[in-house]
Amino acid sequence: MKLKIQVKPLEIKPLSLAQTGGLSREILPDAGNQPDPTREQLREFKQHSNEWVDDIVSTSLRRHNKTDVLHGSRSLQMLLGSAYPRKPKDWDVYSTQEKRRALQIEASIDKKAGCDIAQTRFQPIPKVSSGPDDPFTGKHLYIVETPRVHNDASIDYMHRPPRLPTQMYKGIRHENLRIAYQKASIRIFRQPLQAHKARKDKQAIENYGRKGINIPGVPSL
Repeated sequence: MKLKIQVKPLEIKPLSLAQTGGLSREILPDAGNQPDPTREQLREFKQHSNEWVDDIVSTSLRRHNKTDVLHGSRSLQMLLGSAYPRKPKDWDVYSTQEKRRALQIEASIDKKAGCDIAQTRFQPIPKVSSGPDDPFTGKHLYIVETPRVHNDASIDYMHRPPRLPTQMYKGIRHENLRIAYQKASIRIFRQPLQAHKARKDKQAIENYGRKGINIPGVPSL
């Protein structure tokens, strides 16, 4: 049985460059209360950072699946499986308690590493993709990152948009695939720097539908 993707026609509006400037950033006070890392601790974290961070974030998502929603490339990787071509590194999460959750993740990473390795920074997000034709855009952005580690994975927490369509998969609440598809379609035109990734995401969802892959918890498209 083939699955069909039905998405309402999109009205693509011109890019508003005025929305891209004036971003301010603020480093929040340390939430982990751990000492500075030694060389040995820093070396160990670099070796295990992806495994540790993935375990911490996925555990948090399962524990808080009533308030937190995974979206973006990491969500697509989980939902589409082998149909998704990219290997994402970062995590994008909507939460009704975005600041609290970010500080909890920072503290968990520091505890696992045994040192002050993570930090949380806040910045407003006047996204160039926001607007009536880009549904369910989050507000605020708390970024948990480990700046001492080169090419570190970050965890982005945004305020969960009201009435966001979601779906459950393996204990984690995800943004609905229909919304992910619509966002990718819009960003191909609205965000030139993300157009290449957006095309891959859009194509992956279409391939998933054509192959008729059935994942429990994922609605038919």
